[in-house]
Amino acid sequence: MGDLEAKKFSKGMRLAIAADDTVESASSFSKRLSEWWNKTILQSVLSKTNEGDVLNVLVVSHGGVIGTLVRDLLGSRKLKPATGVLVVQCMNSSITVIELEYGSRKGVLARYGDVAHLAGLVGIVHANVDEAVANGDSCHA
Repeated sequence: MGDLEAKKFSKGMRLAIAADDTVESASSFSKRLSEWWNKTILQSVLSKTNEGDVLNVLVVSHGGVIGTLVRDLLGSRKLKPATGVLVVQCMNSSITVIELEYGSRKGVLARYGDVAHLAGLVGIVHANVDEAVANGDSCHA
């Protein structure tokens, strides 16, 4: 978000984003994520030599990054959602699982934005820590 990092998002924010040259464009951001996916994740999967090999990769990032990546992969048909998996909102601290088969460049979205592991902490999940810290609020329960 460039100079707008940690600012509270409001209706007028879209104009500020469009006018701020420190903010990466959506197309540039998507392209960068796609290049990372292809170079880091797909190359790791494709480098497995035995069909029975299992490769687990943990990616930790902001919910907005995961959401953008998943939507781009779905849009390019490199990913399809498993039955019952809906792509709505990807909150911070949620779990998203993408399964890729041996030798394949395509995957299945097995879980998306799942916050079941945070039962009882929903207020924390919905809080934007950047906004809270910028406003001097506490992010702890």
